[in-house]
Amino acid sequence: MRIRLIAGAMALVCLAATFKIVSLGSHLRLTATIPALLGLAFLAFAIGPSAWTKRITAVMQTLHRAIARADWEPPRMLVVALAVCGIALGLWGLQFAWQVPTNPDETDQGAYLATASQIQADGGLFALMRRLYSGEFHEANRHPFYLGLLSLSPTQTWGKILSTIAVIIAIAGTAAILSCRSSLLASVLFLIWCSVNPALLKSATMIGCEAWLMVWIAISWWILDIRPPADGAANGDHRRTLGRTLGAGLSLGLGWLTKGTALPLLPLTACWLGFREFNTTRRALFGLIATLVFGCGWLASAHPLLIRNVRAFHSPFHNVNSWLLFVDAFEDPVELSQNRRLGDLAQDYVRSHTIGELVGREANGLVWESFILLRLLGAGPSNLSRAISGTLVLLLALLGASLSGRCATQLVLIWTIMLVPLFAWYIPIAADDRFLVPFAPIWIAYAAEGAARLLSAWFMSRAVHASPKKVGQD
Repeated sequence: MRIRLIAGAMALVCLAATFKIVSLGSHLRLTATIPALLGLAFLAFAIGPSAWTKRITAVMQTLHRAIARADWEPPRMLVVALAVCGIALGLWGLQFAWQVPTNPDETDQGAYLATASQIQADGGLFALMRRLYSGEFHEANRHPFYLGLLSLSPTQTWGKILSTIAVIIAIAGTAAILSCRSSLLASVLFLIWCSVNPALLKSATMIGCEAWLMVWIAISWWILDIRPPADGAANGDHRRTLGRTLGAGLSLGLGWLTKGTALPLLPLTACWLGFREFNTTRRALFGLIATLVFGCGWLASAHPLLIRNVRAFHSPFHNVNSWLLFVDAFEDPVELSQNRRLGDLAQDYVRSHTIGELVGREANGLVWESFILLRLLGAGPSNLSRAISGTLVLLLALLGASLSGRCATQLVLIWTIMLVPLFAWYIPIAADDRFLVPFAPIWIAYAAEGAARLLSAWFMSRAVHASPKKVGQD
């Protein structure tokens, strides 16, 4: 029954997306066939005879077990060749991405350069740190980490170099983690897909903070993707786990110091840390201690901005973009924050809209954000081709997540399920890949694991079918 309900919910989402896409114009009808076909498939599964459901479920479970048992090891030369191919494709794609002229008016690249130039004129990076503690730095839209780095040389070239370095760190580090915790095949497949992903290539050459947020999110995932010690483990194991938790807090604190959208990761990760091991009193106590250590790490790296916000704006998490959550179209967030209190604006917005209008905004946003997610994961010359290939990547990511058996998989699902609706609400203000792109390496990593498992199962099945023939020939 639970599977039918999930399938029914997915069918409603897909069919709603179909009608929304069709309503935007006849030129998008071809695009609408993707969610339409998926919706019909989910609907057939949800309302079909019980025999269908049992048969399909049994087949899926059998396939899942077969894929999970696959442990084919590819030849070392094949792995090396694929790795070289991925690196070569990545360098080739970066070369073309760097040749695309930078438009300072696109997104807020020009604003980053202007603010960084002002920071340099006011004394540079060390003066920025002093002004954060004193509350004299009043930039309340863009957070200071990337601005500080950019102020070292506020030019388009330096800004793009910073983003390229960050994306390379995130991709190379995630590939190394996959090679250790999953397989070499998954690692090289991850490299190849990242090297042809347009969203990652664009992020690597943009003047913006998203690439560095990608680094901090990836590092926190690397650190937290290790199981906590068992009840009988030595004290050294517990100390190492708490040290890793502290490191994850430091990393996500730097993430918030980089971009305001990293703030929801704090309570989501803290809750996951506190409740993931709640089966015994001792485990619950350790989870509470780990949560406190994580919070201390977050405070240690994020405190300069917290102090600035309290001193300058009397609110620890002040960001003018919060005001844009309660308007129907883009307005100047600085002017809006100066004229209205956030609480009053939120109350007026809820009072002036019906429940249907509020639900409609979120539903329309979810349709668009889902399309953006698929486009983000995919590759191709057009938005449609990227969305189609992105659908395949998402399915592989779900397969990889179900097979990985790693503890942080649940955390990634929590991040995704909670943040996608939040960004969907923001769609009337801004719709772009840059809100989701910091999570792209993690999702692609799970897709690479799923693809590697599928390839392993396929090669093993071929070997099994080929062995009787060889015996017969002998």
